[in-house]
Amino acid sequence: MAASFDLDVLRGFVAGIELGSYTRAADQLGRSTSALSTQLRRLEASAGAVLLRKDGRGLALTQAGQVLFDYAKRLLALNDEAMSAVHDMCAEGVVRVGIHA
Repeated sequence: MAASFDLDVLRGFVAGIELGSYTRAADQLGRSTSALSTQLRRLEASAGAVLLRKDGRGLALTQAGQVLFDYAKRLLALNDEAMSAVHDMCAEGVVRVGIHA
């Protein structure tokens, strides 16, 4: 069976890059900074590559990190689209409520 990336971990990875801070990403996602940091270490282990490097006081994407970031955004967008499509299908139809007194 092929290995796969955890979408929640990818969501944290993308949020950290887009927000410019993993502290802000952790706050937005309702996780602790240490939990997000642990997830990012697991993501690097799964990818088999270093994804982030120190850049002054912040972090920057490595070449592998940029590749994964681009794929992660596409995977998350497709996941969100699929979830929306399924939920929209479930929400279709007529609901009738009757009350007898």
